[in-house]
Amino acid sequence: MTVRSILTARSSSPAAPAPSADSSPTTSSPTTAPDTSSSPTHHGARHLLLTSRRGPNAPGADTLHTELTALGAHIRIAACDAADHDALADLLTTIPHTHPLTAVIHTAGIVDDGIITALTPDRLTTVYRPKIDAALNLHHLTQNHHLTHFILFSSASGILGNPGQANYAAANAFLDALAHHRHTHHQPATSLAWGWWG
Repeated sequence: MTVRSILTARSSSPAAPAPSADSSPTTSSPTTAPDTSSSPTHHGARHLLLTSRRGPNAPGADTLHTELTALGAHIRIAACDAADHDALADLLTTIPHTHPLTAVIHTAGIVDDGIITALTPDRLTTVYRPKIDAALNLHHLTQNHHLTHFILFSSASGILGNPGQANYAAANAFLDALAHHRHTHHQPATSLAWGWWG
């Protein structure tokens, strides 16, 4: 299952700890969910809203739901393209007040590699939309939520570059810049510049 965003809500139980500053999924790839098998529940996240374009119909969604439920989490998997501003806004209104949104983890990882002269507007959009547009929507639409975490899956390519990945490098550099922007406005943000996922 490709998970684009994980929106977490803290448990209303006073015994559940708030997510710690160093909690985050440990791995992600374009075709698998991040390793959320223990991190969210270990750090107090008991209510998870997992989103992807195909939602519960995505391959692996049932397995992920079962695994996280077995760890004590309440899971909802929703079909929502986070790059669609209105669809994301509608989804956020469905989060119950009893379990307010406290963390956003944006995990989009998509490539459309090619040398610069081969990068058409469509090939830029393929990468920019799920990474940049979705991150911006999450940033803007969660301004009225009291977030403790806003985590972006970036890439070392945004810092080091990588042959044939100008669009991917630019998108990840943007995520790093968005995290910096949020910090300058005293908002939580972590941009994880992942290395090779293989």
